[in-house]
Amino acid sequence: RREVVLKVFEECDVVIVHAIAELSEQIEEAINQYPNRAVILVSHGPSTFTKNWINELSLFSSGNVGVSSCCIPDFGNNPSPKVEIIHNGYTLDRGASRASFKERAEIRQRVFGVLDDRAILVGYVGRFTDDKRPLAIAQAVHYIKKVTTRPVVGVWVGEGYDQEKYVASADDYIGEGSSIW
Repeated sequence: RREVVLKVFEECDVVIVHAIAELSEQIEEAINQYPNRAVILVSHGPSTFTKNWINELSLFSSGNVGVSSCCIPDFGNNPSPKVEIIHNGYTLDRGASRASFKERAEIRQRVFGVLDDRAILVGYVGRFTDDKRPLAIAQAVHYIKKVTTRPVVGVWVGEGYDQEKYVASADDYIGEGSSIW
């Protein structure tokens, strides 16, 4: 899992991260290894685990998203973070990679081989469950495809009880070859 999480952070322009106990160490390592990556921390509700996890990583985030106003306290006040309330979703203008186009293109060719070096990758690291909404990435890919001529690919890393269902749904929605699992 460590290598896969690091690869998502290396390759993707924006990574939307949910508090997952099983991947906490790998996510923290990836954020520290790629400090210029656009990282969006997401809270789905108040809990001690989520609050502590966000507190540790908040200085590295490009943005903070709560799925309702009850999530705002999870982000504490280090120093007075802005928390966008986006009901089980996100916006696309949260950040962009600071690596050069050439650097990203070389890495993507080496790692994924078949991807166009102009591709926009949108990554998800989280559990595959309905409450985490992993298919929101497919919606983002679908929307971005409408507003750009560049290829757009969703990249998902995680586990969950219905992973096969999400793979099939994403492929149906955005087309086969537009996702990496």
